[in-house]
Amino acid sequence: MKPIFSLLAVLFLCAATSAQQPLWVRTGHLGGVCGLIFTPDGKHFISSATNDPRILVWNTANGSYERTINIPN
Repeated sequence: MKPIFSLLAVLFLCAATSAQQPLWVRTGHLGGVCGLIFTPDGKHFISSATNDPRILVWNTANGSYERTINIPN
């Protein structure tokens, strides 16, 4: 699957809409981000990337990395 957005672009677009500047920028995936969802409670967002066998969990309050979920091959 080809990545649609990079995590950087998604965060920038979301932040620019309300504050005209990024709230925070995070990196961590080995490829471009192709999936990004928020948890039902809004406290975390989860990202996945092309050619990266991991899912990363982030805190939405401050953008901090919380944990990695490895996807078995």
